[in-house]
Amino acid sequence: MPPTERRPTRPHARPTGKPHARPRAGNPDKARDRTQDGPQGTQRDTRQGARRPARPHGAPRNATERPAASPGRAGFNPTDRGTTDHPAARPGTRATTRPNTRSGAQPGARHNAPAGRAPQAKAPGARGPRNGGNTRPRSGGAAPHGRHDRPGRAAAAHVAPDTLTPPAPPRPVPTEPLPVLYQDRHVVIVNKPAGLPVHAGPRGGLCVEDWFPLLSRRADGPWLVHRLDADTAGCLAIALRKQPLVAMQQAFANHTARKTYWAIVRNGPKEETGRIDLPLVRENTPTGWHMRPDPKSAGGGKNAATTLWRVLGRSRDLCWLELTLLSGRTHQARVHCAAMGWPIVGDSLYGTADARGLHLLAQGLSLPLEPAITVTAPPPPPMQAALRACGWEPSEP
Repeated sequence: MPPTERRPTRPHARPTGKPHARPRAGNPDKARDRTQDGPQGTQRDTRQGARRPARPHGAPRNATERPAASPGRAGFNPTDRGTTDHPAARPGTRATTRPNTRSGAQPGARHNAPAGRAPQAKAPGARGPRNGGNTRPRSGGAAPHGRHDRPGRAAAAHVAPDTLTPPAPPRPVPTEPLPVLYQDRHVVIVNKPAGLPVHAGPRGGLCVEDWFPLLSRRADGPWLVHRLDADTAGCLAIALRKQPLVAMQQAFANHTARKTYWAIVRNGPKEETGRIDLPLVRENTPTGWHMRPDPKSAGGGKNAATTLWRVLGRSRDLCWLELTLLSGRTHQARVHCAAMGWPIVGDSLYGTADARGLHLLAQGLSLPLEPAITVTAPPPPPMQAALRACGWEPSEP
């Protein structure tokens, strides 16, 4: 016989491709090779080369009695899901605390909880992938978060439709251009009307920034060089290029740029010229914020504020002042005049409101550029009546 062929152990035994393979249980041809042994009817294979039955999970190695063998596949019914052909396991082991999901498990309990702990039900539609999130969408979107995801890829956050913030309404489009006092390739100085804010605020409506697309079509700019209160009219500088913007900002920081205001105040000072050195701080209240004098921080610092004033005309109860701000603090001219006892006409925040509005004008602006720029703004019509009462003539700049 060739050496590659295995000699059968018994005359009636046939060679197989797997000499050590265990024959299937319930085969009538080989049932005669088995004998019954033991009070429990344990089957023992008497063929030479047969494999010993596997030791049940949790049973000791020197066990004298073995559990009953499987009834075999002959009587197995696939629809009988409540039975199992596995040997009984020792109490407290994994087989008892986590039963086989393919035999006897309830349809909804996919992963059973440990002993003494009820399984938690999942919300409808919350079932994830079987491999713990190691799936990627077929087209578009971010992959679900899992331990096998690529680093740096976060799962897309699910936002409820009712929590989405509505889009901001479109900004209004100006229909008329702003009055321009000076314009070249680098700088534009406009005459801002009273009541027009420079930035968009919570009250809505037009602001100076809404005119930027009409001033320049460049991708960068324009930029505001400085600011004016919404109730203040007059000169406002706008940079069209980055280089003049930096130059003008340095001029304001070094006090080489000159800003001149016209103000109509009540009562007025007795002297003809003077200087106001009064630091200012911002104070927040339940109804809003305002600036107030802070004498404790006198001697300089970030709160320092200096205003030079000169009388240009007088009437019986009004005074026409020229104010030069050496430091550009918020509401500086209004707070300094109110602190000296002569509030500006129409100042509803630091004085008394007036139907004709705030009588404050950013009348002149000088910028130390190459070449130097000096412009003046005419007074608005609501302010002209008070100026005439103080001696102003329309022919004057």
